[in-house]
Amino acid sequence: MGLRSEVGRSAYPLSWPRLHRAGVWARRLQRVSGLALVAFAVWHVFQVVEAAHDRTRLAAMISTLYHPAFIGLVLASLGFHTFNGLRTVLLDLGLLASRRQAGAILVAALGTVVLVAAALGWRLR
Repeated sequence: MGLRSEVGRSAYPLSWPRLHRAGVWARRLQRVSGLALVAFAVWHVFQVVEAAHDRTRLAAMISTLYHPAFIGLVLASLGFHTFNGLRTVLLDLGLLASRRQAGAILVAALGTVVLVAAALGWRLR
């Protein structure tokens, strides 16, 4: 019997391969964004420790942290990681059907864009 039903149709919906690829990419990006956030946290701790003893280092760190591109990158990574993590939890709990997985990934991406745009708008005002 395998992947075919008794009437000869596939047991999976026609859109399954496309949605599966979207889920694989979402998982990969989840890992990359998590690693980027951990790297930022480690870098930030070392920068704060070094900046505590040197005022010029503190000024350089502050100028880097408040740069709009840097804020955008950090918030994009944080936003995607958060929204995709929520999507993953909902999928694991069975609250999202696999047919709507691409829609959930789109919502995670749009939520990230809204978060970054709002933060940058707030910062640049």
